[in-house]
Amino acid sequence: MTDSHRSALLVASRPARRRRIAAALEGQGITVVAEIDDPDEALPLLEQCEPSVLVIELSTGQEGSDLVVRNAHVLDFVGAARKRAPGLRVIAVTESLDPGLVADAATRGVDAYVLEPNSD
Repeated sequence: MTDSHRSALLVASRPARRRRIAAALEGQGITVVAEIDDPDEALPLLEQCEPSVLVIELSTGQEGSDLVVRNAHVLDFVGAARKRAPGLRVIAVTESLDPGLVADAATRGVDAYVLEPNSD
């Protein structure tokens, strides 16, 4: 990532987490070009803003069908984003490194993980 193009698109469902992630990124000199909760709305923003980094939220914890569906939807978006912007770096923020989720995310284009305890 060059100094002239240090920007990120942030996709996370929880507002408090989005604020914390955005503040952390900006503290590192990365401009957050958009914060959004819905991956369906993120693809047009990705094309419009052309960020160098995509930061997504993957939820872990209690196995619930809503959680599984949300993560699958986010990872589908990651795959579409990587097809449109092959050089895009993808970082997942999660509460724990669930081995199955990590393996699935890695095969679908996630480059790195940041652990953040659920403090919402």
